[in-house]
Amino acid sequence: MFLRYLFSKINLYFSKVFLLWILIVMGVALFVISLAEFAEYSRRLVGASAVSLGEVINLIILKIPKHIQIVLPFVIFIAATITFSKLNRTSEITIVRNLGIAIRQIIAGFSTVVVMAFLILIVIIDPISSILTQKQSEMESRAFSDSNVTISIFDDGIWLRENTDNRQSIINLETIDVPHKLFRNVTFHNFSEPAGLQERLFAKQAKIKNGEWLLENVTIFSLGKGTRIVDSYELKTYLTFQKILDSNLPPDFLSFWQLPDYIRLLKKSGLSAVRYSLHWHSIWGSLGVFFAMIYLAGSFALRPIRRGGTVTLVALAVFSGLIFYFLNNVVLALGLAEKLPILIAVWCPTIIILLLSHTLILHLEEG
Repeated sequence: MFLRYLFSKINLYFSKVFLLWILIVMGVALFVISLAEFAEYSRRLVGASAVSLGEVINLIILKIPKHIQIVLPFVIFIAATITFSKLNRTSEITIVRNLGIAIRQIIAGFSTVVVMAFLILIVIIDPISSILTQKQSEMESRAFSDSNVTISIFDDGIWLRENTDNRQSIINLETIDVPHKLFRNVTFHNFSEPAGLQERLFAKQAKIKNGEWLLENVTIFSLGKGTRIVDSYELKTYLTFQKILDSNLPPDFLSFWQLPDYIRLLKKSGLSAVRYSLHWHSIWGSLGVFFAMIYLAGSFALRPIRRGGTVTLVALAVFSGLIFYFLNNVVLALGLAEKLPILIAVWCPTIIILLLSHTLILHLEEG
């Protein structure tokens, strides 16, 4: 019965209305967010005279895919609330129910739009967002800050670039011993301008203390001086152990498809992969969030008009959506802090909302 309704002309019509409102609400949301971004960048321009208006507009455009990812659950929720309210107000829901179609089926019929939105998210929006977010971050760093540390992670370990007053270094750290705050098998390639590469240092072990790299069991290859081995060697640095741990790529710089390989590299290097695993599972969990949003909207917005209080219920629906967002962020924070397993942190709020929404919908069916 449900499959017949899912591919029926009635559900196709309802889904088109729902999709139209998603596009309208998304357009309004992006316009408002872009205005807020423009105001913020304009404020920051006061201290960055080298940044032009064209660069600011470019930065705002580059952030649009990321904003779509962030607001999409709310857009689906608001669009579903408007769609259900409109169809209910015009008695189209009542007519469909008189044909023997349950409210649960009407809401579940929107699943085609929700699944389509999820597929577009992981196949198109997320990969584009990861590329443009990284580009936007690089542009913003050049325009508004002076970052002197970059980090990349590959199969052969962690690669750092560090620039100090008298030294430019490319550093390879094979593994990190987080509990003991040590780096294993460390290689420094030290450069100076305009001479280029001056020396290469290889240390079995290294640590950072009091603003210095402390290298142990060091082999030094110096330009024009040959090779020598020393027990210890010191280099001035602006880095700290925690800064290295925190300076790897943010999760949103990586697409859904790149995250599993990056998580594997992090674990191999000795770094924590919790926030990347949480981000990857959160993208999967967004499908559940989308379903939770349409069921939550339907449980409030499909109340029969004759009972009155429609405006109040719609307001309650919006408030419930905000509560869900707050609860979801709190639980995700607990997952990031490793206080909860990742799967529970991602799926628990969604399951709770789905169960509560189904309870309210069953009450509507009986009424």
